[in-house]
Amino acid sequence: MKDGAVSSILGMKFRHMRMEMPQPNNAASAGEAKVDEYVRRIRAGETGVLEGLPDVVRRSVEGKLSKDNEQLENESGEDEFERFVMKHGTTGGGEFTWYEYRNNRADRMKESGAFEWGKERIYFDVSPEQFGQLRDLSIRVAGEEKISVGFKYLDIEETQRSSPSSIDGNETWFVVNFASREDAKRWYDALARTPEYASLRSGRSMDYKGIRIDRIAEYAPGFREARGSLGRMMKAVRLPGGLYEYENEDGEKRRLRTEDFDRMKQQYESLKRSLEEARWFWKKDAPREGS
Repeated sequence: MKDGAVSSILGMKFRHMRMEMPQPNNAASAGEAKVDEYVRRIRAGETGVLEGLPDVVRRSVEGKLSKDNEQLENESGEDEFERFVMKHGTTGGGEFTWYEYRNNRADRMKESGAFEWGKERIYFDVSPEQFGQLRDLSIRVAGEEKISVGFKYLDIEETQRSSPSSIDGNETWFVVNFASREDAKRWYDALARTPEYASLRSGRSMDYKGIRIDRIAEYAPGFREARGSLGRMMKAVRLPGGLYEYENEDGEKRRLRTEDFDRMKQQYESLKRSLEEARWFWKKDAPREGS
């Protein structure tokens, strides 16, 4: 075949392919531009933009608005684990003064009820001189691991100044709260891997009736208080007539009916099982120092 014939055939094929390629749809482009215009007007605060529009156009506008909102939420969500608000205030009728920190995600979850203060927490008996170091480390790990975190630590100096008798060595020093047990463990595992954490010193060794996970930290979920109260009830003595008598935490005598005692016993056994499940959850990995 001569070169000219080949060129002619190739040229015909090229023209044929070019004719079959999709061409810009001016009507579609104009429609998209109109949708973008409606979106801009709505975002500018104009009302009634969607009134009277055909259903297909209105759905397109609403869909783009929804997509844009989702994108904005995802973009703004990049900082919500790293940004913390701080409060400085008192509890216990002004006895104790605290610094409290919570990142933006924890704040949002708290509003919806998904972040319950005191439900999942880790206590730290780090030396008071290193509260600031643990604070900065807690914030950094929460941001890096993208975990909802709220924590507080005692302002010992201010508490001693305003209410010196309240400091007796049994008060909480530093406690970190989480939305779930999984979040607590993931945050702690990341924290424990940092060289800064290894440098923290113990200031004491309190028993929080939880699970000791290292030399300064103890996991103690919220049900520990209920377990303490129920534990006292389990020491009740059966009296003639079917009543049970026990001492509450203030040393006062209290009585329970048999059916109430049986119900409390069931709750107590359930909490014991919950604690054992939590113990397994924390211990299923390699044992930690001081455990």
